[in-house]
Amino acid sequence: MATIYELTQELTYALQSHVLPLFNQAAHRYGLPVTLLLAIASRESKIGSDAYYLAHHGIGTDGVSTGIMQVNALAHPVIRGYDPLDDRKIIDYASGYIARQLHTFGDIRFALDAYNAGAESVKGALSGGRDPDSVTTGADYGTDVLHRQALIVHILNQNPAYKDALRKPLPLIRAGMGKTVGIVLGTLLIGSGFYELSRQMR
Repeated sequence: MATIYELTQELTYALQSHVLPLFNQAAHRYGLPVTLLLAIASRESKIGSDAYYLAHHGIGTDGVSTGIMQVNALAHPVIRGYDPLDDRKIIDYASGYIARQLHTFGDIRFALDAYNAGAESVKGALSGGRDPDSVTTGADYGTDVLHRQALIVHILNQNPAYKDALRKPLPLIRAGMGKTVGIVLGTLLIGSGFYELSRQMR
């Protein structure tokens, strides 16, 4: 299980690389807790700071998982047309998929398991009376992501510097490692985007 120290390091990296606004944007677009999206990215790529991920242009150890959210290009062929380091597109695509799975299953952990193992695998586990986590990588995907989310909520609540920094105008948005595009207009009010943990765990 991830530790508070490890997640603090990941969040610090994400803050310094200006990727956090992209998570906030996707969270609001799809009605998801931003901390949930960060927790998925933590599990998948250490929020973009994983050494293997960085050394292989955003491609995972399996050769097909792509970008900061490690979207499987075999299950999602459209991802093959994306730059693995285009964080904006990868985060947006992954967030939309999670939102659809949440609508399908009505349970956040089952939706997370579907993100990792596929909806059909989760349906098969449920119909067979098994815990859907059992068909995921490490047999703990949904549980682990929710654990990371709870730690991220704690870190943000205990470290006002993160929220204070995120409330400041960020003129450049990271689109990939070493690449920045676009302009953020106005002040990014992330504080209001961090929902109550009770809603996040719905």
